[in-house]
Amino acid sequence: MEESGSGMSRRDRAKEHIKPFLSEYQSLGHSKQAIRNFSHQLPHFLCFLKYRGLNDSDISLQVAYDYQEYLILRGRRDGKPYEASTVRSYIKAASAYTAWLTKLGRLSTNPFGVMRKLPENRSLPKDLPKESELGCFLEGLSRFHRLPIFKARLRRYRTHIMMETLYATGLRLSELADLRVEDVDLVNARIFVTTGKGERSRYVFLTEYACRILAIYIKELRALIISYYPQVDKRRLFLSSPGTLVHTLNGDIKAASGVSWRLTVHQVRHTLGYHLLRAGCPLRYIQQILGHAHIRTSEIYTKVDGEKLGEMLSSCHPRSLAGSSGL
Repeated sequence: MEESGSGMSRRDRAKEHIKPFLSEYQSLGHSKQAIRNFSHQLPHFLCFLKYRGLNDSDISLQVAYDYQEYLILRGRRDGKPYEASTVRSYIKAASAYTAWLTKLGRLSTNPFGVMRKLPENRSLPKDLPKESELGCFLEGLSRFHRLPIFKARLRRYRTHIMMETLYATGLRLSELADLRVEDVDLVNARIFVTTGKGERSRYVFLTEYACRILAIYIKELRALIISYYPQVDKRRLFLSSPGTLVHTLNGDIKAASGVSWRLTVHQVRHTLGYHLLRAGCPLRYIQQILGHAHIRTSEIYTKVDGEKLGEMLSSCHPRSLAGSSGL
């Protein structure tokens, strides 16, 4: 990476450049997760501009389209393209930044606000685990005591608690990471989420089992984990930042024995929505449980698998019932 005379990298200079924007954006009450995303994504955009000899005042509609095309074709450091959802996220960050520049009078219009963006593909991840499959996986995590090394048992124990909490509540990973102990209401078996997507706050509810094991974690074993890992972030319920949590959870998921399907942390949230719908939970309730602002977001769970669709057709179609009497 290119260095300046002061020894700062191009990305470090970009981070300094966006500090006033991030400060104002945070003062407006936007979520910590949004600030984290923008602080990571905007230096990428500014480096893109710098590489082409452009400044803030040079950002035009053509530049916006060029940046989107760059992200689609070879946005990552390894030269591979980003996923469509990641491209949309980076464009959202650039749009917020150029809207701020427009407000300051450095741009006449916000080009990212008027450009045609990639359409959203509202579809479920493939091969979500069935109820029995995820149940077996969670049972496997609960056998953390079988690991030979004590510190490894503590880490797997925390993963067990976090995964049960995720599956009980449908929390986003960023929401899970930002929880504080005081957000958990064990008496009423609920958690207050203050940093939800789009700056929405809500309560999420715990199953009886999740509430019971979370109570043990908070009252007894959280302090033990801190004593063995004193460098953790003690302000957080689960003691780690989102980046560290996703690395830990995905690593433990991969290491878990007997898992024949691919699962990521975010898919646990999708899996809950999918399982609730299969169990007959109304879509409006799924919307509230998962914290979706619009019911159309929850409608992706109605795209049920072929097996369930066939079962439903056989049980409900009038001709299926009529055919049972024979010719």
